[in-house]
Amino acid sequence: MNELYVLAVGQVDEEALRWAESAAAEWFPFPVRRLRPVAEPALYAYARISPEADRRLLVRPEFKAMFLDDLLNGSRKQLAAPFADVVVFARDWGFRLDEVKVPIRWWHGDRDHIVPFEHGQHVVSRLPDAQLTHLPGESHLAGLGRAEEILGTMVELWDRVDQK
Repeated sequence: MNELYVLAVGQVDEEALRWAESAAAEWFPFPVRRLRPVAEPALYAYARISPEADRRLLVRPEFKAMFLDDLLNGSRKQLAAPFADVVVFARDWGFRLDEVKVPIRWWHGDRDHIVPFEHGQHVVSRLPDAQLTHLPGESHLAGLGRAEEILGTMVELWDRVDQK
């Protein structure tokens, strides 16, 4: 297997995951599935306040179905994922960005309202072999609409790494 991996923040330890799950259960004690009657209107409300690029994706039938399924069925551990994110981002990852030895390709929209474009520029500037693909007018969900492009780039990169 080649040495190219997707840059990730590492694994959350079990203690941190238990904390995230208990915090989510304490702060959001009802099953998320109780939201079923309001899930679709909530999705449209979120779309209305999202950047235009995200709105276009969120109203496409296949994306709408995916988001509703994720909200209603993928949240079996309540809303532990956002709490787990806080734990992960608050801890040392065990490496510095300048120590990453694999090539990184990063796609980022300049209208991202969740992770600012400047953050992507900052991270990419600290990675030794990274390329930022600027997506003008795109937002946080841009990668979902560019899956073929992203996967094609990754396959080409993997092939190049494998030939070395």
